Amino acid sequence: MATFQKILVPTDFSECSYAASDMAAKLAVQFGASVTLLHVDEPPAWQGFVIPELVVSLPNEANTSLHEFVQTRTRRALEHLTTQLRNAGVTQVEERLEVGEPDAVILRVAEQLRCDLIVIGTHGRKGFERLMIGSVAERVVRQSSCPVLTVQVPNQEKKADSANTGGT
Repeated sequence: MATFQKILVPTDFSECSYAASDMAAKLAVQFGASVTLLHVDEPPAWQGFVIPELVVSLPNEANTSLHEFVQTRTRRALEHLTTQLRNAGVTQVEERLEVGEPDAVILRVAEQLRCDLIVIGTHGRKGFERLMIGSVAERVVRQSSCPVLTVQVPNQEKKADSANTGGT
């Protein structure tokens, strides 16, 4: 039976990445593993066209650069996930915030940390949407040197259709 000591959980703060975090927590508690939460900020498409020190002014926020604002929100979201993991019984949680192409960064961090498992959420896109947007999870599965567990949140429409038709 495989055991896991280091679990990497990439997150984009979507519903499916929260489901992946929940699954990773169960595995980490079961195996006594550490969890590294990783959020990858993609370089914005407008980078180079907008001044990085662009100031935003939002209610209850001091004037700050757009970059600082996004970083602060991301750190808060990572801290929230860390708290959830600790409340679920995970004793070793690390947070990482990186910039780059998500799949490449995920694979690099997994190698650097010598992770035993990557638990990643997948949106379950199909057809044209998948063709146009692609799938970070799919690229990670194809290229990872360690096992990858993908977690998908069931589509609410499918659930409703199954309930209405009596199907599964």
